[in-house]
Amino acid sequence: MVAVILVPGCVWTVPDLVRNRPPHPEFDAAVHWEVATGLRRLGAAPGDRVAVVGSGLGAARWARLARVKIVAELPWQDWAQFWSIDPAARARLLAIFARTGAEVVVADGAPDPIATVGWRKLGETGRYAYVLRR
Repeated sequence: MVAVILVPGCVWTVPDLVRNRPPHPEFDAAVHWEVATGLRRLGAAPGDRVAVVGSGLGAARWARLARVKIVAELPWQDWAQFWSIDPAARARLLAIFARTGAEVVVADGAPDPIATVGWRKLGETGRYAYVLRR
């Protein structure tokens, strides 16, 4: 019997996981620590509310480490669309996140560097943070 773990875009068997470090950042503890540390550097404190654009699976891990609360999520299926919409539409979406009480938005990596104006890169994790209010 061989178990298979499915993550969008990746498939591993249990022996693969035992022999190798998982290639997907959702399973890399160092990535989650780096996101949590990056949030702290931006001023996020325990109990702060965050919104997520991308994978909620991974977000739960770094949110726990940073001791922040996820209050809104745009699922990973809509990640590419978030980064490709015009800046005014993205600003309206960020305003909706702010109305949920989110103080910071954390998003999976942007395919276009221009889209990240106002966003802060969280180390080498491929994630970005946008501070809504402080």
